[in-house]
Amino acid sequence: MCNGVYRDLIILTGILYEDELELLDKHGNQLESVAEEAATVIEQISDKFVRYKEQAKYHSLFITTRTYLGLQSRLAHIQQLENDFADQERKIDELSVEIKHEKSTNADLQRTIKKLETKIKEHETTITQQKQKDERYKLRSSICLICHGDGGAGQNCYKCGGTGFVA
Repeated sequence: MCNGVYRDLIILTGILYEDELELLDKHGNQLESVAEEAATVIEQISDKFVRYKEQAKYHSLFITTRTYLGLQSRLAHIQQLENDFADQERKIDELSVEIKHEKSTNADLQRTIKKLETKIKEHETTITQQKQKDERYKLRSSICLICHGDGGAGQNCYKCGGTGFVA
């Protein structure tokens, strides 16, 4: 393939060595076809790399989008929980105010009950004393002969004053 003057020129310039020229002479056409095949394979690999790179880009975008949507859903859930918590706090505050009011009302009622119990005891004491006086009066007195002990019509007996007893 490389013969004559060109061969000597190539050897003198040092572009190729003698053994390289022999290989080229012996397998020249085969080397060209191997080089073409290698170029084709490299081109196919490069195309696949570009496709995989694009797919990886879209896959990454898909994963990022899915992650974003998941995080957005979780954020919405967290915000709902925060709103629920705020509602619960508000209800607790309202109940606390209501309980304080009820305690105040309850304390007022307790004071009123104590006052009424005191008045009842005073009236019971008065009634007991009155009964004791009536009993002593009954023991010292006898039944009125005018009204026969019923105090007369409208409790107006002139003799016993409507008590039914005379001393």
